[in-house]
Amino acid sequence: MSANGLTKLLDNIHNNTPINLPRFIKLIEQLDLNHRFNVTDISATKVKGDRYLVTHIQAELVRELKRYTSQSGHDRISAARQNLSHQHKVMGSYLLVIRAIEGPLPNSASFQNTSTQNTSSKKTSLQNTSTKNPSHPIVVLIDDEGDFYYPPALIAAIQTDFITGDNSLKQSVLPVTKNTPTAAAPEALLIENRQLFLHGERTVKFLHDRCEFDSANYDIIFAAGNEISNRLHQKFLSQYRKLYFCFDIDLGGVTIAKNLIEQLPDTPYQFLMPTDIHDRIAQVSRRVAAETVAKVRSLSMGHDGLMPVCHVISQNFKTIEQESFLHE
Repeated sequence: MSANGLTKLLDNIHNNTPINLPRFIKLIEQLDLNHRFNVTDISATKVKGDRYLVTHIQAELVRELKRYTSQSGHDRISAARQNLSHQHKVMGSYLLVIRAIEGPLPNSASFQNTSTQNTSSKKTSLQNTSTKNPSHPIVVLIDDEGDFYYPPALIAAIQTDFITGDNSLKQSVLPVTKNTPTAAAPEALLIENRQLFLHGERTVKFLHDRCEFDSANYDIIFAAGNEISNRLHQKFLSQYRKLYFCFDIDLGGVTIAKNLIEQLPDTPYQFLMPTDIHDRIAQVSRRVAAETVAKVRSLSMGHDGLMPVCHVISQNFKTIEQESFLHE
């Protein structure tokens, strides 16, 4: 439990509001307090279930608990001074992006020598760039307000021709500062699974051949599971005019898709599935619980783009991992 949760429990005790006493005691026992805690330090009257009205709490224990909550801080910076930064969210994020794959298929095994036509359009907030070797993911840093930019180290590497051995990248990405648009293509393919991202060529070929993935110009973004639905990514992802989801065909994949759809209501999307998905899922032996199917149906409700996934899971009571696509 965070320091904020402990503060709320203490406030409830002060306001004579019943609390979950076993939970409170367990929390205290986990804390590194100077006070030697004993269950007799707390007197309480049972209200219902685990809910108790605390009638007395030892004064020294109260002081220790308040000291703990005050030192934990209300933000990550102050909490870090007390070795408690893990109780707060990280103030920023990052994405791994393979820039501008021009299709329908990569023209070599390493996605090399692809390019996009330069544009000066400010209306779309997109920058098409030419990259000599876009198979190397670029790190896009995102701050706590959702603004995005290249890390200074990458800029320095480009300026010293460290990446390519020439200055071909200079004009396409420099100068790069905070808020500079970093999308290289009008569409993006989000790959949730690390294995599929690392084997990008095979993944993209499968998607084009078997999943009706027909984008002709797109960035590839590593979704890292549900991390992609971090709200800090919203501003960056909103640059794209369409998103393609390469997620597991299961409750987790539908959940991630639903999160993104709600964050980006004006962005078209397509949840990619093989055209022979029913044959593939029939080979899976393990069935999922009715509760799981019900959750998928609930999440998909009202979203036409999720209904095909919902129907597959509902009709078969089975799910399938996207990583199986690599093993034909």
